[in-house]
Amino acid sequence: MDILMPRMNGIQAAAAIRQQDLENGRSDGPRILGLTGNVASEDVAQFQQAGCDDVLTKPLRLNHLKNLLVTYGLQPTPQT
Repeated sequence: MDILMPRMNGIQAAAAIRQQDLENGRSDGPRILGLTGNVASEDVAQFQQAGCDDVLTKPLRLNHLKNLLVTYGLQPTPQT
């Protein structure tokens, strides 16, 4: 999820998703990977505090994304 989005930014969206998880009694909500150009540690901490499981920085490195997908048990689809 991109952190900078119109109407509702990624921080607000992640927090809303996590709030819905709490209200519905879900402890296994969706994985949220934030995407941002802000690499300051306080920014990353804010994203994680809002509910992002992890944060990717721009420019996006495909290997980093693949590694995170594997970490969270999501195998990337092989390209044909």
